Amino acid sequence: MNADGSLSISVDRSNLNYLLMQPYSFYACYHLPTDSLRICLVDSVLRQYEHGGQVWTEQRSVTISFKEEMTLDRLCQVAELAQSGARSLRDRRIVQISANPNDLPRTILESVPEVHVPTDPRQAAMLLQQLYDTNADDVISASFDRFAAALGVDHDFMGIAYMSEINLGMAGRSQLPKRIEDAIAFFQLRLSAGGHMPGSLHYTIGNAYSAIADDEKAKIGELLTSTAELLEVGVPLIETALALELEAGVCACAAPAQRGLEA
Repeated sequence: MNADGSLSISVDRSNLNYLLMQPYSFYACYHLPTDSLRICLVDSVLRQYEHGGQVWTEQRSVTISFKEEMTLDRLCQVAELAQSGARSLRDRRIVQISANPNDLPRTILESVPEVHVPTDPRQAAMLLQQLYDTNADDVISASFDRFAAALGVDHDFMGIAYMSEINLGMAGRSQLPKRIEDAIAFFQLRLSAGGHMPGSLHYTIGNAYSAIADDEKAKIGELLTSTAELLEVGVPLIETALALELEAGVCACAAPAQRGLEA
């Protein structure tokens, strides 16, 4: 055992190469003196050597550092990531095999890039943010399940993945209306919990309703967005109410609204 509490084991480089053939492979180590079971993702080993500037491909062996305790939750996360990736590759094969030979090149070129989502939640969140900032909504949508496995379905950063699906829905490109409905529930939960900007949440929820063609609720979302935004900048409640009435066409003329403001 090392001074920092980690365990180190040397393995043949060929063994690492073999495990790299399968996404989300890992090493497991049981330490008898401490009765502890450790896990080390193959991705972590590769990242350590590549980012450390070591030419590991010319070595006969590599060192595996076990720092993380193996838990059931961790195993479930890795399994879900592996299964999601396998499903994605299966679906890609089906699309290509089923395509007309003349359409195959176009099918391949138009396919969404495959994304290897890191198991580390911080790295997964960073990747998700970077993809969203580059308007890669289709890529995020295709990798949604893997981000959910890496982060957890209730993680705040999953809001980014939901917003990508809403964006696709607004553009008429989403094939997953149920996911957009889940997005509405996700953002409504955060609205009721507080701690977020109500105006932004109402805006996003309104867009989600528009994406699934629920125009009535989308309109309500617009009005609630306006209310929240006005309150956020300190506009008095009576002015907010009158502004919304005018926007909705409730007030017949400007005079009553002026009287209301005087009151």
